[in-house]
Amino acid sequence: MSEPRLEASTDYNGLKGNKKKVVYAVVTMTLAIGLLYAILYDQNTHVSDEIPTQDAVKVPTFQK
Repeated sequence: MSEPRLEASTDYNGLKGNKKKVVYAVVTMTLAIGLLYAILYDQNTHVSDEIPTQDAVKVPTFQK
């Protein structure tokens, strides 16, 4: 039995026609979804209802 040759493969010369369009569509949609996720994540990571605090915590001293 002989080994398969690259020339016998259907995709040896690259993608053509409808297959090429499907691959480009999948890659484009994946990039678009990733970009949308990155934008939404960046806009929603800040805390807008933050309570301001003092830099140093003051501990009260108790005297007997």
